[in-house]
Parts: sequence; structure tokens; C-alpha cells
Amino acid sequence: MMGYHGLRNSLPNGRALILKGYQFSNFQIKIELISKIRVRNYSPSKYVRRSNNKRTTTVSEISAKDSSQQGILPSQTQSINTWNKKHDQRIDFRLNISDINHETVRTDEFKDSKLPFKRPPSLGHGLKSVLHQPVSLHSLRDSRTGIYNYSKILNDIKPEHLERQIENESEPLFITPHKDTRLLVLAKECGKKYASSTSSMTSILSQLHFLLSSNRKLNITNSSISSNFPQKGTDYSQSAHYPASVILRKVSVPNKGDIISIDSDKSLDREIILSILGHSLENFLTDNKTNKFTDSYIYSMVDKFLLRSQLDAHDDSLPNYGTFDLKTRAASAIRHDLAFIEKGKNKTNYQMNKVWGEFESLEREYYDLIRTTLLKYSLQARIGKMDGIFVAYHNISNIFGFQYLPQEELDCIIHSYLDKDFEKLVKLRKSKFMSIYGVEEYLLNYERNEQAIASAVASAEFKFSMTLLRKLLGIIEHELERTIGPDWACCKLFFKTEFESKRGSTWKKPSLTVIAIPLDKSYEDKPLHIKGLSDFEIKRKLLDIENEMSKTLAKSDGKLIGLKCQVVHDYKLNPESVVIPDFAKDNSQVLPRNLRKFVKDELRADRYSSYCKTGLETPNFFHEMDVKTWKVHAITEPITSQAEISDVYKKFTREKLDALESQSIVKLTRDHNDKKEIYDRIEKAWAQSVNGKISKKPRKATDTGEYASDFQHILRSYGNRTT
Repeated sequence: MMGYHGLRNSLPNGRALILKGYQFSNFQIKIELISKIRVRNYSPSKYVRRSNNKRTTTVSEISAKDSSQQGILPSQTQSINTWNKKHDQRIDFRLNISDINHETVRTDEFKDSKLPFKRPPSLGHGLKSVLHQPVSLHSLRDSRTGIYNYSKILNDIKPEHLERQIENESEPLFITPHKDTRLLVLAKECGKKYASSTSSMTSILSQLHFLLSSNRKLNITNSSISSNFPQKGTDYSQSAHYPASVILRKVSVPNKGDIISIDSDKSLDREIILSILGHSLENFLTDNKTNKFTDSYIYSMVDKFLLRSQLDAHDDSLPNYGTFDLKTRAASAIRHDLAFIEKGKNKTNYQMNKVWGEFESLEREYYDLIRTTLLKYSLQARIGKMDGIFVAYHNISNIFGFQYLPQEELDCIIHSYLDKDFEKLVKLRKSKFMSIYGVEEYLLNYERNEQAIASAVASAEFKFSMTLLRKLLGIIEHELERTIGPDWACCKLFFKTEFESKRGSTWKKPSLTVIAIPLDKSYEDKPLHIKGLSDFEIKRKLLDIENEMSKTLAKSDGKLIGLKCQVVHDYKLNPESVVIPDFAKDNSQVLPRNLRKFVKDELRADRYSSYCKTGLETPNFFHEMDVKTWKVHAITEPITSQAEISDVYKKFTREKLDALESQSIVKLTRDHNDKKEIYDRIEKAWAQSVNGKISKKPRKATDTGEYASDFQHILRSYGNRTT
């Protein structure tokens, strides 16, 4: 029997049949024609190894019980390959988001949930004006005259803001989803399978963004970032690509059945002073008269998920619900050197005394924010249906400035970068459309709307991500039931999108790796506590964490689950995105027939075919209505070797532990005034005068990781100023 690819190749004009179910019953096969779809000249099997075992089974998702899940049309049971008894076959499926809605839950409709909506506070201290001058960087006071633009009370951060409001050190600042009874009950009442929070979900969704966007670069060419920083090809920082680690738990809700929670994995994290300060400052910046921490939540449904978002503030003048997120952003000298700052009693004289500049500027902090956490901020705002995020920039001791970033600005930075190939097509389209419509008509009605396209892409990608995640979790759950049984209770999941270089090209192909490690029902993930510990004691604790994870790995031998996922994109011109001018219509006498045909052919030409040759390119669009045609074909393949899964688990764990160590262990400051250092500097200067260049090869001492990096040394130097 021909499979999906054989059917595609058997039909003319690149068309393929979609079949309703490969039904194997006494070896009789029933095939029902559903539709014909257009398929480009790519073959997913070219990019993902296919199993030699061709046996397939009828499934909707992984088992019949999931056939009603959202994302699949009721009339279409998609045919996909499921893993056979040896579990070495891949699974192919299309992501269908036509029925996926992102809706806010009205909790007052659910009597059992007892979830009265708490209206979040408004901004205080005259900060509302920042909301109406979005994107711009606003200094707390003018550096030249010393005049305050906002309330002077905002200048100093009081010591009590650095203290935990919750006395128990082991108690988290936020309620984790599996312990939030209200969230779990509401999820069951809404008929959802999964419950989670924005903070737990954004690390996974970030990895899915890298996969679905083919690692799209950031676009800051039209932002408020100046030429002090690279304007082209800005990429995410290394920390943004760290593996996502979460805990999947099956939780019993009294009298309502089981729900699966998705929680952040605290075992590879620690509570830092910035978390405590952020929690406190968010309250300080509002007009909360009670000065008490009252959490206000909104719940939203998407696919099979119920997601909890904390609302920090609102303003009636803002669109939609008028809610927005409050973020406090520490100076780069703190974030890039946290252990050093904590050891110095959370003090640094590094300031943000200007708007523009490479260092000690609000612009530097905004640029770092874009490369590190803007994606997560954007996802949090989108999940909670917020208008945007309000950012306060500080150095733990003082607040220096503010910024409001609407969701559409976040979308534009994250989703609008165009590679050179697509840029050429955009210019070609512009020249052709101008020649047809004329300059004025083109500029008024047909100019490419970058921001509208970016927001449409962001919305569609979010739905694709949630649908893909549900399908991946379905595969993991199926394997947990196979290896452990239906009573499985807990497992740790790693997600990471990595990029494989294509031979002879600088372009890289993204592939998502998912690793699952079964855990005991009693497992509790506890963050690292280092308060008052020496570097030696911290290293011992980190070693204990690594040893504990090695024991978990050994205990799960033979039950490890791993898979890889790639996606292929398909999209085309939406006929509704272009309007044939009156002079080119059939009944017009302005142009002869051949010219009327030429105009219509040019306007209806599907230029995507010359760009999207393999389906692996970064999805880019000419018009926001074209985004509606976007289809995603996912290809998942199991990692069959337990040894390979184990190695990947160790690698991901090591990456997370290295990041944790860099946050916890102070790196030494090299003495840049000793004789050897002075000699080296002079020798380099002499070499430059002779050869015209300075070697960029790092010193061996830096390679050991014992000393602070050159960038950290610059930040420490600024922080050592006397006031």
C-alpha cells in the first residue's frame, strides 16, 4: 500500500490525497477520500529518517480516546504513523488551528470554583503617562537639571523591598499549578486536560517558537534601539536557548477525576534576590492603598489547556481588557554578574544615567531585554490577553527609568525579521504593485503592513505551538502508559530546539528534542538555597543535585522516553489579499484583453513558491491575510536508544547546572594593574601599530572560567565608581 508520500508522488501537479483512516481489520483496508491538498516539492522523509517497518495503525492522536481533541476537524480522522511494538516508527501529523480559539474564562459562571475576579490596581506615582508614550524610554529624572519627571519617591528602593514577604524560606513566591486547587477544579469544569500557568509554559513555548519560526532573528531596525548596537541580524542570547525543564503531574481532583498539571522545574533553579525584589516592586509601583499582596488572576482556554495568568495592573484607557504586566528589570551589571553582586550585599554603583549609549544607559538594558527575555514577556502577555508590559529599570538601590511595550511592538520585534531572499521578493512585489496601482493607491491601500503581519504570525504561531505541544504530550503519555502503566503519576520533561547546519550553507535546520524521565509520585522539586553559603558549599550542593539526577536516571533505565520533532511549512497567496482594479476587470474597455490578463496574473501570482522551496524556511508573508493559509506538517520520530536518551538528558542537565553555577559562584576579577597585564596590553598595542590588528584569541586564564569575562570586567569597573 502506498503511504502519504507515495500518494503525493503518484498524482499530477503536486497534489496529494488525504485519507480518512488506515483501518487494519483482518488485513482489509478501507480508504475514504476526504480532499485534495496542494503539496509543494518537498518530502519530509528527506529530512527525517523513516523506519523500515511500514506497519501502520488507525489512530486519532495516539489512541481512540483522544479523537475528540480540538485541532482535528470532526469529519477528518487524520492518518498518522504510530510507533509499532518496537516503538521505532515516526509519527506524522498536520497541525490544524482552524477550530482553536483562545478564550478568557468567566469564572463567575462556575459555582464550584469560587473564583471571584479581583480587579488589578492601577499605576501610581504619575506613571500613567508612560502608557500613552509607548516604546519610548522615560528617565525618572533629567540628568542635566536633576528635575524629576515622576514622583521622587520612586528614586530609592527601600531595604524592605529586598525581604521576603513570606517568612518560610522554602515556600515559593507563587503557587505552582499542581498545588493550586482552584486552577485544577476550574480546568475540570471547563473540560480541559491540562492546567498550567504562564510562568510554567513560557519556557516550553519559547522552544516551540524557535522550531516553528526556523530560528527567526530579532528585528530592531525600526525600534528605539540606536546604532550603538547591531541593527541587522540580532539574535537571542545563549541563555534564551537553555533547555526548558518542566514537571508533568497527574493530579486527582476530588469528585472530578484526574487533571495533568505542567509545573516549572524548580530543581534546576534557585530563588534570587531579583525575584523577591520584583514581587515587591510590582506592588510598590501601583496605587494599591492597602500595601498588601493580593494576586489577581485571569484564566484562559486554548486547545486542551487551561492557563492561569497573574494580572499586575490595569488602565481603562488601554485597549481590550486594559490589563498589562509589570516587570522590573535589573541593570546588566547585576544580571550578568549576579553572584558577584549578591556577595557585595546587593550593591553596585552601576547606573543608567542616560537614555542612549553602549553602557550605563536605558538603551543598553532594553537591548539586553530584547535578546534575553522579550520572547517570554510577549508570551506571558499573550496568554493573559494583556495589552503589553510595563518595565521599570533599576540597579536594586535605585529606579532609573520606565518603558511601556504594547503587544504589537513585541510582535514586530519577534516576528517580522525578513531574510535576504524574502526581502528581494518584497521589493519585487512593491515595484510591480506600484506599476499597476500607482504610487498613491499603493501607499494608501497595498503597502506591506509589517506590524499587522507580525501580529497575525504571532497569533497563529501561538495556536500552532499549543496544538503541537498537546500532540507531543499525547505521545509522551502514551509511552508512559506503555512502560509504567495507566497509573503513572509524574515525570520530568526537557524541551530544546537545536539547529543542524546544512552542508554547504550557513542556514540551519531546527529540530526539537523532547526527553521524558519518569519520577516517583512523591517527587518534590526543590530550588537551590545558597543564602549564607561559601562557594565551596555551593559547589557541593550543585554536585549533590547532579548526583541525585544521576540516581533518578539510573532508576528510570529502560523507561526513558525521547523523541525529535521537525516541522514543514506550507502557505500561499490568499486571493482576498488583492483586489483587481476596475481597469483590469473583464468588462473594462480601458485596457486590451492581453494587458488585462497580464495585470490579473501579476496580482494573483503566488510568489511564495519561489521562496518556500523546502518548507523549512522561516515563514514570511506579503499580507496579513496570507497568514490564514499557513499550514504546518509535523514529523516526530522516537529516539530508540536508551543510551542516547540518557546522554541527551545528561547534556541538558549539564547546561542547566552550568547556568545555575554561573548565577551562584563568584568569578575572580583579574588584576588589570599588575605588571604582566600591563605588559600584555602594551604588547598588543605595539602589534596593532605594526600589523594593523589585534589578536582576538582569548587568554588561557579566561578559558578556565576562573576569571570574570572582559564584559563582566567592564561592568564591574563602572560599578566601582564613587558617588
